[in-house]
Amino acid sequence: MPDFPRGGQTGLTPLEYREVHDKVKQDLFREPEASVQPQKRQRIQEVKSLTYKMLSVGMTFAGVVSQVNELDLTVSLPNQLQGFVSITEVSNAISEEVERIAEDEDEESELPSLKTLFAIGDPVVCAIVSLGEDKKRIDLSLKPQHVNKQIERTDVVKGMTLQGVVQSEEDHGYIIDLGSFTGFLPHGQTQEKLKVSKPILVSVAKAEGQAVQLTTKNNSTLPGNTSLELDQLKAGMMVSAKVGEQVDAGIKTKILGYFDAGATYVHLNMENPADQEAIETAYPSDKKLKFRILYVDYENKYVALSLLPHFVEWTAVAFPESVHVGAKLEAKILRVDQQVGLFVRALETRGFVHISRISDERLEKIGKPYKVGSQHLGRVLSLDYCDQIAVMSFQQKILQQQYMSMHDVQVGAIVKGTIVKLEAFGVFVSLSETITGLCPSQHMADVKLSHPERHFKVGSQSTFRVLAVDPSSNRVTLSHKKSFINSALEPITSYNVPTGTVGLGMVVGVKDYGCVVQFFNQVKCLVPKSELSYEFVKDPKTLYSVGQSIKCRVISTDPENEKMKGSFKTSHMVDLSGLELGQMHECTFLSTNSEGVFVKLQTLNGSAFIPTPHLSDSLVVAQKMFKLLQTRKGEQQSLGKVMVYNIEDGGRVVVTKKQMLMDYVQEKGFVKTLDQLETDEMVCGVVRNITDKACYIEVCGLVGMASIHAVADQFIAQVSDFVQIGQNVLANVVKIDEDASRITFTLKPSQLDGKTVLEHEIKFLESYFLSLDAAASLQGSLKLKPGSSVSGHTGDTFGHGISVNIPNAKAVLHTQETISRGTNVQCQVLDFDPFLKIADLKKDPKTVVDGKEISQAFSTRQELDAVVELVKEEIAVLSLPKFGHALSFALNHHYNHPRQPRFKSGQTVKVHVVHAGETAFVQLAKEKSSGFVGKRLIKPVDSRVQVLEDVVPGMMIKAKIDAVKEMQINLSLADNLKGRVHVTELFDAMPKSKKPFEKLKPGAIVEAKVLGFHDMKTHNYLPFSHRTSGVSTVVDMTLKPSELKGQTSIRINSTSDLKPGMEAIGYVQKIDKSALWVQLSPTVLGRVDVTDCTLDPEIAKQLDAHFIVGQPVVCYITRLQDSKLDMSLLGPETKDYETLQVGTKLLVSVAHVDPAKGLSVSLGPKRYGRVHLTDIQDGYPANVTTVFNVGDYALGVVAGVDASKKRIDISLKQSEVKDGIVEEELKEGQVVKGYVRAISEKGCFVDLSRTLHGRVKIANLSDAFIKDWSTAYKPGQLVTGRILSIDAVQQKVELSLKQSDTDPDALKIHFADLKEGSRVSGVVTKVEKYGVFIRVQDSQLSGLCHISEVSDQPVQNLERLYAVGDLVRAYVLKVDQKKRQIGFSLKSSYFEDSDEEMEQEEPTEMEQDEDSEQQDEEMQIAEEETEVKPAMHHSAREGIVKPLQLPAFSWEADISTFGQVQSDDEEEEETSTKKTKRQKKKEKQDLDDKIAEEEMAQLEDREPEMPQDFERLLLGSPNNSYLWIKYIAFQLGLAEIEKARQVAERALKIINFREEQEKMNIWVAYLNLENSFGTPDTLEKLFDRALQMNDPKKIYIHMAQIYERTNKLDLAETTFTKMSKKFNQSAKVWVGFAMFYFRVGRPEDARRLFSRSLQSLPNRKHVKVLTKFAQLEFKHGEAERARTLFENLLNTYPKRTDLWSIYCDMEIKNGDLDITRRLFERILQMKWNTKKMKFFFKKYLDFEKKSGTPEGVAHVKDAAARYVATLQ
Repeated sequence: MPDFPRGGQTGLTPLEYREVHDKVKQDLFREPEASVQPQKRQRIQEVKSLTYKMLSVGMTFAGVVSQVNELDLTVSLPNQLQGFVSITEVSNAISEEVERIAEDEDEESELPSLKTLFAIGDPVVCAIVSLGEDKKRIDLSLKPQHVNKQIERTDVVKGMTLQGVVQSEEDHGYIIDLGSFTGFLPHGQTQEKLKVSKPILVSVAKAEGQAVQLTTKNNSTLPGNTSLELDQLKAGMMVSAKVGEQVDAGIKTKILGYFDAGATYVHLNMENPADQEAIETAYPSDKKLKFRILYVDYENKYVALSLLPHFVEWTAVAFPESVHVGAKLEAKILRVDQQVGLFVRALETRGFVHISRISDERLEKIGKPYKVGSQHLGRVLSLDYCDQIAVMSFQQKILQQQYMSMHDVQVGAIVKGTIVKLEAFGVFVSLSETITGLCPSQHMADVKLSHPERHFKVGSQSTFRVLAVDPSSNRVTLSHKKSFINSALEPITSYNVPTGTVGLGMVVGVKDYGCVVQFFNQVKCLVPKSELSYEFVKDPKTLYSVGQSIKCRVISTDPENEKMKGSFKTSHMVDLSGLELGQMHECTFLSTNSEGVFVKLQTLNGSAFIPTPHLSDSLVVAQKMFKLLQTRKGEQQSLGKVMVYNIEDGGRVVVTKKQMLMDYVQEKGFVKTLDQLETDEMVCGVVRNITDKACYIEVCGLVGMASIHAVADQFIAQVSDFVQIGQNVLANVVKIDEDASRITFTLKPSQLDGKTVLEHEIKFLESYFLSLDAAASLQGSLKLKPGSSVSGHTGDTFGHGISVNIPNAKAVLHTQETISRGTNVQCQVLDFDPFLKIADLKKDPKTVVDGKEISQAFSTRQELDAVVELVKEEIAVLSLPKFGHALSFALNHHYNHPRQPRFKSGQTVKVHVVHAGETAFVQLAKEKSSGFVGKRLIKPVDSRVQVLEDVVPGMMIKAKIDAVKEMQINLSLADNLKGRVHVTELFDAMPKSKKPFEKLKPGAIVEAKVLGFHDMKTHNYLPFSHRTSGVSTVVDMTLKPSELKGQTSIRINSTSDLKPGMEAIGYVQKIDKSALWVQLSPTVLGRVDVTDCTLDPEIAKQLDAHFIVGQPVVCYITRLQDSKLDMSLLGPETKDYETLQVGTKLLVSVAHVDPAKGLSVSLGPKRYGRVHLTDIQDGYPANVTTVFNVGDYALGVVAGVDASKKRIDISLKQSEVKDGIVEEELKEGQVVKGYVRAISEKGCFVDLSRTLHGRVKIANLSDAFIKDWSTAYKPGQLVTGRILSIDAVQQKVELSLKQSDTDPDALKIHFADLKEGSRVSGVVTKVEKYGVFIRVQDSQLSGLCHISEVSDQPVQNLERLYAVGDLVRAYVLKVDQKKRQIGFSLKSSYFEDSDEEMEQEEPTEMEQDEDSEQQDEEMQIAEEETEVKPAMHHSAREGIVKPLQLPAFSWEADISTFGQVQSDDEEEEETSTKKTKRQKKKEKQDLDDKIAEEEMAQLEDREPEMPQDFERLLLGSPNNSYLWIKYIAFQLGLAEIEKARQVAERALKIINFREEQEKMNIWVAYLNLENSFGTPDTLEKLFDRALQMNDPKKIYIHMAQIYERTNKLDLAETTFTKMSKKFNQSAKVWVGFAMFYFRVGRPEDARRLFSRSLQSLPNRKHVKVLTKFAQLEFKHGEAERARTLFENLLNTYPKRTDLWSIYCDMEIKNGDLDITRRLFERILQMKWNTKKMKFFFKKYLDFEKKSGTPEGVAHVKDAAARYVATLQ
């Protein structure tokens, strides 16, 4: 019998009914076509093609990988099907790795890469593991246990081909996992190295015993005598068979003699497999061929075969490069199939055109234009790798599409697209029917948009630029930034671009070290901090922000590693062709920035940059020159000659005006490589950078380092006290490390050649005065030459002199005399500053200087007296009294140390003339012109030693303490010879003080013994014969009392002097969180783990609070390995498995916490132990592991050691730590506690202690019946049980966790409480043929309900009625006190009185309706509430009008609810007068007929095309909401949003106020409009108006539905929450709220809502709400929960027909046939009146006809017949 929809309707709309009627007439009166050939049709069906209907779980296929993704594979299957292989279905090893990563939750862990195992085109064998809804999704597995299911080792024969997975690689080959067994593949049988987890097709070469030897030569076939069942035939196997016959669709055959098989023409290896004659020629009958099994249809017992080369030879599939998705190709038709489509060939590639893809118009029949042999232009839609076919289309709309595939979209192209969807993270843009791109939020605009919805309206078109295309993941990334769209720069799309390329990018990261810029195609570039700007950038975040568009120049690339560096310095660039380092150029000033000066190079077309320090050899002059040039912006003045000094990565040219550098390069050449330097060579460089410990020196193109000890001869605290960045230095090359590209310099005067230093000082003075002259010329100021005479009038007196007024300058007369103001004085110029135009003067001595005398003094190296007249920052002016106070000049500091002045004003010094010319230069006479002379000691403390050679090992020598450090004292033996006493050389025995050096003070003289020498730079110890100069040699000394007395103490020189267990005195050198580092001697350093430092956890937490550096400690050697030394402060005992004793106390560190197993603890270096759950705390607390975290320290005791398993058990119980390990004795009957260890199919295991485990059988788990007991317990859970038995021999303990055993007093019902005639609730625990066993709830009592007491009617099969776990109400029939047996009855007659009482208490509105089907419909959740379907109110022409098809607007979600939302008053309203069913039916039929007539009449008119058409129609039907809504949609289609609002407002005014539902339809449509096209403000205002004008509850419900439909889930939830508070008495609101939670995947929230609803709703609505919640659980949640709700309801209301009917409907939809049948059988065993029994029988029969079996139908009919017989 056919199903009838609820309510008596046909299920068809009037329009659908008319269409069906017309179609039937057309079919009845149409003449049959003469061209129909039924025989040919029949022949086509002989060879089967794979369809969705044929699929079933377990089927195996030979497929081809068509796409490799991060988490799955896409596999092409036969006949254009495709499936998906999850990453967890590739191999067991990969599954375990994925699970491990998921459990660890380590963000840095990476999933295994499928791209290393698979490539597109690889053939694979796969099996179906699940099918989605309607079988549209096919989930596959490559695991051998699925692919080779049913194949055991005994079935394997030589020649069998199977797919396995590489399990491991051994010495001589690979272990291949084949499912239930493994095989061995020798190395010689494979030409490539196989990766573990890679699937591989192999053939059995030998199968002897348990060993299976494999080969990759998989062309061997199954032997003909193989006795395999059909389910043992697998895809991928090779079979040999004879061609049976040729048919139109391919060839047929039989394999292994009796299995039907065939190959479709698609899988024949022919040029034109569609040619039937060619098939018969190529494959004549009885021809023997080798086939590859394509798939096996186990249900239809059919084997599909393939002869395609890529399957037969098992090779990768590849299409020509010109054949790709989107390619336009000329295709020749080879075959026409009127039912399916066209088989074609294009560019030697086979193709297929489905009938729906032949033309833009629908074809009922393929016409003549598409005959065999004709050619047509087609476009490739997809590639079928399995059938090696290009799926094509001849449709013009497809051919005209600009973008068909990712290959058609070019990176950097300007495209137009349609806005599809706006999300918080970006905008989805449709470029074509098949391609959708994403414009990320950062690329929406050049500025951040506050309201992006105003700029990106769904359906509108906009212009974008393609940023990236990723065909592998089908992603297109777009940009809407105007800067990107309008940029004329060539896009940078790869890492292989020329250096210097400038491109536009976006800042995607701002770090402390620079910015990260992203170009096109995901190309990223790092811009270092130094390349962010020409000016110094302290914090990049102050200048740049994420999302900023910016030009960037490429300065270096590494395509192989996909790395790139860039620069934002794109201005002031120069043509680098022909430019070389060291070249000289004339330059002209351009501009300045904060770091230096930009100049134009005269000989090149471009600019260069001079850093401020490089404006002069003098840093003082350079700073003043820079300030001067800052005032000259815009003036192009010549700056003279410069030298190209550096070309930066960004292309900027750096030049220098340091004359001394230019002279050095001209003499030595520009130093570019290390091989241009030599050790001990003097070089001229510039200080590039200074740190606390070193300065870095740049010598042309190389940079080296001078450590703090190599800057000056004397001790220095800070490098910056002696040198400054940008200054010139003269350095000596100490070491060149070519491997590390490192240079070591020294700046010490003692290590430099004095003559060279003097030459550089003279050159510096010359350069200084030349720079002053250049500055004067630059600004055209007065030039006053030092030594010249000037006169002027005195002015004011200052502290350091008197001002003098001279022409065009200011002057200061340096004198101590008192001179009245206005006095005319004759002065001599000491110095003139052209920048400030200030002259320094002294009174003119009025003497004549004889230059010859000065020259003679220079040549004879006379020592002269000189008076310091003036001291400047870098120079000093001195007068020579012997030569008439002639002026001379000297450098005020050593050449390398500008911060260490030599002179003071007014002092008299001895000098030598070092340069005699127009200007005389002098040098202090006391300074030597050479470096360190020999090895003579300067001011030795002990007068017995004068040279370094006098210091020998073993001698006693006096020394002065310079400094007291933590680990040593520094000594001075002389000014140029240092020494030290290490802390280990201080005492013979363990000192009492924590601070060994506390009695030694700086400045004290001590007598120590010389031990040896070591180099201060390399820290290497030197033999006596290899001592170097005193500057770099340090003397090692000792103050041990025994050594001072002439004795020899034991000294530890290396770890070879140590043995495990040895005791030694050490000193703490460093303190870490996890260890102490202790020195036993200057050369031996050991580690003491924190667990070996103390037994106090509090001390372990803060080692640095209890130990200090330098503290003496007694150490015990515990382990020596590879020069690594481990020690302990606790004793010589080791923690080895062989020596560790039970009861030993240890400090442990928690390494891992497992709530199910316990703790893993660290006992020290490479030694771990475990703490069982029972050993963590005393008292067996729950969640015992929560008291510890990883890294915590605790005091424990060794509870057990198993050396063979390398396992150490630790107990942290305070009782056992204090009193020792105690083994508790257990007795039968004892109540104990423990932790669940594991769960198995037969019960669970409980840990009672670290060594003793108990077993709990299923029957002893609980008094109550637990259907899914495996989820009721979890590992680590605390449980209480009673010991049932103990097997001491086998160490087995049986437990019971029943509450009745552990706490009998807790049971609510005891045997004595049961009386005959009482009613109890229970659970079915067992179903037998003779009856049902029932356990009473809240007790351990069980009894039997005999089959005769199950029902008032005879019962044949109990299993159809009841299943284990069913909840029942039972009647106590018999209680046998002696045998302690209980007899139950389930007959409904025993419960009739209680049912009647309950029915009398039931409210009137819940009484049963006469029409059970009608009441069933009322209780059923409407489809409109759970699914969004287009449906209309009657006045809106229900069923005729289709949903409006607008690109950016849809009404479907809410039009479906027109007329369905009612107030609670309407829900609860009871009609006072009842109409008969016949009257209701007639009225309903009349209404339907009337509506149908109106609908058909209106549809006969043409669709309105103009506003005038709508106005005309509305004149006749002003109250028709459907017309108004169509009018609104029409305006929206024209993008006239404001006009659409006006139409809605008119509708609200014009529609009569009595037409409440029509007005409601308009309100809903208006709210939809504002939600999609308006702003939140306009929507809120409209919503408030709607609340005032309508039933608020209806408006709230509609608003919530609108939010949910548009995916504004937060707003929807907020609205529902308001409704649940405002209308908490409405069942509809609560049910709707719960339905929302279920739909969005939040079932737990829905369940919590259920409890709240029952607290708010009146009792009369509870049944209704309970029923609907149960239905929701069935549909969206858990079926078991739903059944529990229904069973509880039916226990209370067993006579409610409507509840039973709904329960049946839900079970039918759920699809479990056995459960549904049992439910029907239970219903039929109950007592019902005839009408209700008829209803249930009919329902049961319909179910069996639709979903059941013929046997089931027969059973229902027999049951109905027996029931009728009982009535007669």
